[in-house]
Amino acid sequence: DCLLSRGLGDVYKRQPIDSIPPDLENFIPTGYSAINLSSGDLDNDGLMDKILVLRKNTEVYSSNYIENNPDKRPLMLLIANHNNTYDLKYRNDNIVSCIDCGGVFGDPFVSVSIKNGSFTIEDGISGGHHWQKQTTFKYYPQKQNWYLDSTHFISYKWNDNNAEDAEILIEDIVKIETINDVGEISFSEFDYYNDF
Repeated sequence: DCLLSRGLGDVYKRQPIDSIPPDLENFIPTGYSAINLSSGDLDNDGLMDKILVLRKNTEVYSSNYIENNPDKRPLMLLIANHNNTYDLKYRNDNIVSCIDCGGVFGDPFVSVSIKNGSFTIEDGISGGHHWQKQTTFKYYPQKQNWYLDSTHFISYKWNDNNAEDAEILIEDIVKIETINDVGEISFSEFDYYNDF
């Protein structure tokens, strides 16, 4: 998925998806391209919806997370209609990690998956500093919206155990938060950069 774009130690550049279905192309603004397309039933109505994650085409050069000026990556919830078209239900530009949010360890964004009215954004870094995070949103039909359901963060450290069958990395910090811990945070309100 990722190729080293400039030089050793620089951030990784996530390549755009080679082909986007024509009925989704009109959701992509000029100057952007898609880096993730997921399919599944987001609202439990039996239709296959889409999640589209975009990136600014210049992000590898223009994003500057350290200076608090990241090139943000829009995530769009595209809800299917019975006539095989899609409506943009919600868009959030603060929900997907930026290309340089992982510092020298590269682009932390991994993927988005959809399952049974929920979707999960996966981030992670491996190389020197190992961690992974899953952020899951669940659909609430009475509110016609998706709310943060849980975050699951795990960091790893090198294992001091020298046994032949010992794991190289072991869990260091495990942190799980649910809607009971953080309260109701809608998809539109969630802000990756405020570290919910």
